[in-house]
Order: sequence, then C-alpha cells, then structure tokens
Amino acid sequence: MRTLLASALFLLATAVPATAPGGADYHADLSRSTVRFKAVVNQALVREVKGTMKRFSFTGRLDGSAPETSRASVVVNMVSVTSDTFGVSDSLLRDKLRVREYPTATIDVTAVRLGGAADSYEVDVAAKAMGRDLAGSVPVKVVRFADHMRLLGTYVMPKDAQGR
Repeated sequence: MRTLLASALFLLATAVPATAPGGADYHADLSRSTVRFKAVVNQALVREVKGTMKRFSFTGRLDGSAPETSRASVVVNMVSVTSDTFGVSDSLLRDKLRVREYPTATIDVTAVRLGGAADSYEVDVAAKAMGRDLAGSVPVKVVRFADHMRLLGTYVMPKDAQGR
C-alpha cells in the first residue's frame, strides 16, 4: 500500500489575538481548532482516507487592511493524526504517513493577496510534509466573530509532488 498526501485542510482554526484587541498577532485556540486532511491510498477498496490532526500550533501576524504584510506558520504534530475513515485504524494511517520518520509537518504562509469576495484571500504557502517541500496557493475565507476568527481553506498538493 502506498499513501500519498493529496490535500490538507489548511486550517480550520479559531485564531484569537495574542495582544490587546486590535492587535495583529494571533495564535490558535486548540480547544476550538482543527486541522484536517485527505490522503489518497492505493489499496483495494480504499481510495481515500480522511483524518484529523489534533495537536498543532498556529502563530501569525494577520492584517486585513494590508494583507500583503500578513504571515503565519502551522506546525502539526503528526503523531496526533487520527483516522476519520471507517475501517482504517489510527496506527495504520500513522504507519502509511511515515510518522516515525516525519513526526512534524509545517505550513508557512509566504504571501497573502486580497481575494474576489469579502473576507477572502489568496494565500501562498510553503509546506513540508513526509520529506517533501511543497508550494501552492490556498483560497482562504476569514469568518470573524467578536472575540476570535476562523480561517477556512484547503491546500491541494500538486500532483507531481504526490508521486503520481
């Protein structure tokens, strides 16, 4: 069986200000945040595995009035990966994602541009997962609340990086 990371939900994170209200530094509230992923598995009867990464960190400087100055970093503890797919155990998934060899994955935001809709952005990322250096662009939607915000976006790994 060969596992190829096909896409990762860039972040479904509840970001809260790390400084006074109106500040631009944020971190993830892990009690209300999630990183999810989808992996393509070449095995009879199983084509796609979905999972959740429960331990990660998010830090960033986000500026809605000057998005080009925004930066963020996500570091995922791959040992915390769990399967959300019936019939695929957490331990099998961790083995196929080679967690012992690659215990962390990182996603760094390298550029941010305004998107076409309100509170939407195009975010360039540099990711490192399973020993691969990957780059891509992620459409991100920001949902704002009085005391926090959620960042929603999906990163799809380029097919050439997936070994296809």
